[in-house]
Amino acid sequence: MRNRWILLAGIATLNAMTIYVLFRLGTVFFSFEEEPNFFARLLIVLFFLAESFIVLNAIGYFANILSATYKYNRRIASPIKFTNNAPAVTVFVPMKNEPLDVVRKTLIAARYMDYPNYEVVVVDSSDSPLRQKIQRLARSMGITYFRTTFPRHGAKAGALNEALKIFKTPYLVVFDADYRPARDFLKSLVPQMEKEKNLAYIQTPQFYGNHIDSPVSRIAQIQQSIFYEYISEGKSVHNGMFLCGTNAIIRRKALEQAGWWDEISITEDFSTSIKIVAKGWDTRYYNRTMAFGNGPLNLDEYIKQQYRWARGTFGAYFNNAGFFLRLSSIASFWQRVEFSLSGIYFMVGLIWMFLILMPVFYIIFRVPAYVSDPFLFSLAYLPYVVLSFTFYALTMRQRNIKITDLLKAQSLTLNTLPTYIRALFDAIFDRRASFEAVDKAALTRAIPWGKLKIQIFLISANAFAFLYGLWSYPDAYNKPALLTNTFWALFHCLIIVYFIASLYAAKKKPVRA
Repeated sequence: MRNRWILLAGIATLNAMTIYVLFRLGTVFFSFEEEPNFFARLLIVLFFLAESFIVLNAIGYFANILSATYKYNRRIASPIKFTNNAPAVTVFVPMKNEPLDVVRKTLIAARYMDYPNYEVVVVDSSDSPLRQKIQRLARSMGITYFRTTFPRHGAKAGALNEALKIFKTPYLVVFDADYRPARDFLKSLVPQMEKEKNLAYIQTPQFYGNHIDSPVSRIAQIQQSIFYEYISEGKSVHNGMFLCGTNAIIRRKALEQAGWWDEISITEDFSTSIKIVAKGWDTRYYNRTMAFGNGPLNLDEYIKQQYRWARGTFGAYFNNAGFFLRLSSIASFWQRVEFSLSGIYFMVGLIWMFLILMPVFYIIFRVPAYVSDPFLFSLAYLPYVVLSFTFYALTMRQRNIKITDLLKAQSLTLNTLPTYIRALFDAIFDRRASFEAVDKAALTRAIPWGKLKIQIFLISANAFAFLYGLWSYPDAYNKPALLTNTFWALFHCLIIVYFIASLYAAKKKPVRA
């Protein structure tokens, strides 16, 4: 019964989206007849394209929800106890200058997985003297230590490629230095790889074990949960799941055919996944939390993480444009759709920045002003907004994610818009980007006010526009339009403030001993 309601709600939401996009397209043409100003026309077109981008991503998200609900197999595979001839696996733990206590916990968990034929290899790119300490730690635990050459090249991808020249097992597993695997990780995943010979890799969720340590890590975990629930399940149904850097098992043959790890991109996982899928391999997401790691503890570290993800994803998307555009590509239609949606996702930075500023432009300068009957606009717009949010909230609620957490997650995303925009232009102009690991020992309650100048400007601009809109309302020519934009100015102001305020409130609370 519950699935039936999801289907009906999904169909209703998609129909509402389609009606709104068609209605908005009509307003563009009608507005051109009434508006001779080139700048105003340009803003009207850009406004429509920005809204269309949001709708396109929403359609992709809702399609994943429906696919996950009706087609994804959530049954947990029964771990197999290998009696003999268990396939050999190399478990790589790449690291660079990681805290020793973090590394120790990961190596202990990796060392004692329940599988008869595997080897743990520390792939170390650390600087001296930490390198010597990690080497001693690994050897004291009976773990193989592999030191990368100096000067280093290709960051994590280059280090792994160097190690792959030495360790040549049919399967490899990668755990970041702060991800601790469950004991049954290998015996749950290897049988799946053995059963399906065209399966290139299996990605499992990333779960932040330190999500209770700070407001940032908690909401970052909510964002992770949103991605690793319906979205990843839907991508798996469409054979379009990509590697996420850690907690995955990979077939060496598939990696070899793809030309090994991509050393050019700082998100070698996404870029390498494209190259693997382009060779005709299948992909899978296994929705069972089988490793626990550490997320960013403060906003500064979160921004570093998001910049790396966005910059690398944009670079991989631009560098592999042929994969997405060629109709003759061996990849299926749905694979190209899923990778394309992932590749352009971080454009939300530029899109939302534009949408947040539009009410301000309208209230103060009365642009862009597209022609629309207020009643017809409400008839097309309100069902689209209400159904979209309701469907999103209800489906997330099924996965035990609260509405307040969703709002905080959205607020955190909006506070990261300048970072996404910088990553986009760095990718467009091919500006050099370096790998910045998340500081596992970062101060949990630090607020980087110096990096929030644009966010503070957006808050101030929307607050001013809201007050100015209320002041000018009695004499306004188009009261419905002014009222609508005044509402959005207030909403944008509050939603951006929401996470910063919650972070500041947490900072004021006494630290528990």
